[in-house]
Amino acid sequence: MKKALFLIDRQLYYKYLAPVIDELLGRGIAVVCLHDYGNSPNRHSGIKADQFPLLSSCPQFANGSPTLRSRVKLVQIEETMLEEDVDLVVSLHGPNHYEISPPIRARVVWVQIQHGHDCFREKAGVVEADIFACYAPVWPIHFMASASANTCYVGCPVMDAVDYSSARIGEKYALPKGREIITYFANDEPRLTWVPRFIDRMWYRFVFNDDAWGRSLDWLYLRLSRWLVTELGLVRELRTYADARNALLVIKSRAKRKLSLRMATLADFVLYDETYYPATSYELMKISSMVVCIASTAQLEAAYFETPAVSVYPSRLAKLFCKDLDKCFPLDLTSKTQALESFIDDLRLGRPRAPAVADFRVEEMFGSKDGLSASRIVDLAAKKFRKIQESSMHGINNGI
Repeated sequence: MKKALFLIDRQLYYKYLAPVIDELLGRGIAVVCLHDYGNSPNRHSGIKADQFPLLSSCPQFANGSPTLRSRVKLVQIEETMLEEDVDLVVSLHGPNHYEISPPIRARVVWVQIQHGHDCFREKAGVVEADIFACYAPVWPIHFMASASANTCYVGCPVMDAVDYSSARIGEKYALPKGREIITYFANDEPRLTWVPRFIDRMWYRFVFNDDAWGRSLDWLYLRLSRWLVTELGLVRELRTYADARNALLVIKSRAKRKLSLRMATLADFVLYDETYYPATSYELMKISSMVVCIASTAQLEAAYFETPAVSVYPSRLAKLFCKDLDKCFPLDLTSKTQALESFIDDLRLGRPRAPAVADFRVEEMFGSKDGLSASRIVDLAAKKFRKIQESSMHGINNGI
């Protein structure tokens, strides 16, 4: 293989694709990153506006720099494949997602990288690629009953090929040395699976926002904290717990949700998605002594770094008011969450309880932790490319 094309529809895609880009560059293979500039809803507004893939959002790589290009229309993907004469296309989706015509599709090896559970929403796409790079067997079995013939188990590339040393991470974010770190992953927007959207929005504004609505709930929090705990109230409790331990409280949020000054001032540090390669969220998981989140898969991801994590439900009606996490992962995460009121009690006693890391069966979920996932993907792609070449040569020889 001489050249590879990566399809970057959002900034977030680099979180999953960057380790493979770095591996290819390290092997002397040219890389072209094609950024989607045609996704107009994401350009200036909407919940994904912060993910618009500006060319300047491309991260730095250890082994070189890719060529950056942009597109507006889907047809420009095919044009780029031909102009750049690429041998390999790597994406988070299958070729039909991009409406690639069969003749152009046949010219390349197409690799689709697993990105959590989202890729299984397009089950047809999983079987379209030449290689579906999957974390571990438990995923296709859970979502598809069985794996397709093109499925290869490589581990989780997003977790490897990155220096996760605590010293480097602390220096990167200017965190004081020698202090315990407690990280709270600010709530994004819980979805209530059983109610109309307008009620969903009202619940979110009522319980999880710390704007004017949240300020109006302060008196309720003080009087009815056993039954109604706002997100701001949770952060206050974390602040008190951190102070008692002389620990740092770090709040990690997303760019699409800027924290109010009232919540931000409770933290020692507030970080957003500063980088995707390496991912800021994973760096914080690595150096934290405890991670706290609200009904989030961050609990499972923290287990990869052997960091205790507490995932809490927002109310006593938790199982009604939270999305079903078990639909997102082939693991019973719901049973590993804790009612928020119970967690607050534990914090006040100075004894927060987190499920054992072993309960998350990390290697069963993410595959080998040897740091070679990206390398395995490139090896598989190279092997598939050689087979295609040999098959073409065989056809030519038979024709002669």
